[in-house]
Amino acid sequence: MYSVQESQEVKLVNGTFSPSESMDVISHLVNAKINFHKIHKICVFEKNNDENTNEDNNCIQTLLEEKEAFKAIYKEAKILGKKLKITGTLNIEFVD
Repeated sequence: MYSVQESQEVKLVNGTFSPSESMDVISHLVNAKINFHKIHKICVFEKNNDENTNEDNNCIQTLLEEKEAFKAIYKEAKILGKKLKITGTLNIEFVD
């Protein structure tokens, strides 16, 4: 029998990027997550028109706000001529 670890880390992003590269990385990651929630909302709606999708709506709104907030960091890095270090790790574990 194959045994799996109870938790796993996946290094999604780990690097130093120019401001424009960092904007691409963040935008693609955030947009992918937004699209996930949009598709999830459609699937839920198709199964049950009365199902509440507020959680997806809240997640989308939060992601859009975070994306907008990153623009300030991007602009500052560009003005200062700095690169940005981005580290993103997913922690995956079994839960009951």
